[in-house]
Amino acid sequence: MAGRDLKSRFGGFVVFALIYAGLNGALWVGQELLSRDEQREAERIEAELGMLGHEIDEAAAWLERKSNESDAIDALGAQLGEPARYASTGAYEADRRRFNRQVDEWNEGLARLEAEIARHDGLVEEYNALVDEYDQVADAAYARWWLLPIPLPRRAGRAAAH
Repeated sequence: MAGRDLKSRFGGFVVFALIYAGLNGALWVGQELLSRDEQREAERIEAELGMLGHEIDEAAAWLERKSNESDAIDALGAQLGEPARYASTGAYEADRRRFNRQVDEWNEGLARLEAEIARHDGLVEEYNALVDEYDQVADAAYARWWLLPIPLPRRAGRAAAH
């Protein structure tokens, strides 16, 4: 009799497990079908984020080169302020002409520099806004619900049935 009771319980568990797996499978398939558009949108945003990231990196590299140029001009200007350095070389006039030429070139490029800074800042803002949009779309595209088996205790189940 104990063997039959164990067999009956095991059979009930197998039936419950099959029903549970079937319902979760159906739920998963339904969610996959319903979220296809969101998944495509998330993939499109991912690709756009990749392109924007590349543009931001390129703009940042250009700005870094310009910063290095500015530092070099400043260093040459500081060097010109130390006349003792030029006492034995006599290169003061050549360095002064080079400094003045570099300052003139720098001043001519200020409008482009300001435009590139604004472009970089705009790209960063666009990237951040797109990340926020991606987060929302990804939540809808990739979130899945599952049925959780929460068995009722025997006493509570019997009490509820009465």
